[in-house]
Amino acid sequence: MHLIIDNYAVKIEVEDEQFKICNEDNIRLVSALRLSSINLLKPCVITTSALVLAAKNQVPVLIYNHIGDVEAWLWSPQYGTIASLRRNQIYFTESTDGLQWINELLSEKTQAQISNLKWLANRVETHANAINNTIQKIQQIQKNYTELDIEKLRAKEGYIAREYWSQLAECLTKYTNFTNRENRNAEQTFNRYINYAYGILYGIVESSLLMTGVDPYMGILHIDRYDKPVMAFDHIEPFRPWIDKLVIELFMQEKITDNDIETDEQNKEILLLSKRKLLIDTFFTFMNEKAQLNSKRYKRIDHIHYLSQQLANRIKAYK
Repeated sequence: MHLIIDNYAVKIEVEDEQFKICNEDNIRLVSALRLSSINLLKPCVITTSALVLAAKNQVPVLIYNHIGDVEAWLWSPQYGTIASLRRNQIYFTESTDGLQWINELLSEKTQAQISNLKWLANRVETHANAINNTIQKIQQIQKNYTELDIEKLRAKEGYIAREYWSQLAECLTKYTNFTNRENRNAEQTFNRYINYAYGILYGIVESSLLMTGVDPYMGILHIDRYDKPVMAFDHIEPFRPWIDKLVIELFMQEKITDNDIETDEQNKEILLLSKRKLLIDTFFTFMNEKAQLNSKRYKRIDHIHYLSQQLANRIKAYK
C-alpha cells in the first residue's frame, strides 16, 4: 500500500505504533506494516516520530515538487543487504554482463512500445498502415544493433524512441497538440502529464532498488550525473511504456485535455490540481492491477520489485 498525500493541511504523526493521518475532515490510522511508501505531493506536517517509525519499517518517505519529481527522500540508514553486493555492483556496471542486462531491459522496453503501437492501431484505424510501418522500422533497428557496446545501445534506444514518439504524435492529433517528446521544462501539456507520472514511477523504482540493496546511483546506460540515481533511470526503462499508454488513454477518453493547466503562486504553469489527483489515482489503480509475469499474474508494482530482485541476484552471483 502506498500512502499518497495530495491535499494541503494534512498532519502525519504516531499513535499506538501506527501512522495517524489527520486533515480537516477525518482521522485515519495506518499500520507501518501495510505501507510500501509515503508520498508527499503537497506540503504537510510530519512529526519526527512518524519519520522514525517509517525508517524502522523500511518505508521510504518521498517528497515531490509541483512537476512530480522527487526533491527529497527519507530512508532508513541501513541498506537492504550487506556491502559485498555493492562492491560487486561496481564491477558489474563495467562488465559485458552489465551491458547484457541493459540490452535485455531495452528489449523489454521496445516490446512494450510495440505493444502500445499495436493497441493504438486497433483504435486509430486511419493510421493503422503507418503504425505497422513504424513497427517494422523499430524491429529492423533492433535487429541491426546486436553488439554489446554502450554507445550503440544508446544509439539504438534513441532511434527507436524517435520513431515511437513521432508515430504517437501522428495518432493523437485529434486529442492533443503533442508533437514531440520533451523531458525537462516541457511546454506541451501531454509531455507534462507524462513527466509527472514518470516522476512518481521513479520514486517507486528507486525505492525498490534500495530495498534489495542495489545502489541506485551507480548505473550503466545513463551517464553518471551528480546527485542523480542513474541506476533507477536504467531500471525504469521497461516500465515507461506503461505510463505512456496510461496517459494516452486519459487523453483519448478526454479525461485530460491540453487546457488542464493552471498557474501557481509564482505565476508558473502547472498541472490542474483536479487532473493531478485523477492521474495519481489512475496511476496507483493501474499499478495495483494484475498482469502476466512468468506465466502467473502479479500486481504491476510487484513486476518492478521482481526485476529489482533479479538484478540484485545477478550482481551477487557476478564474479
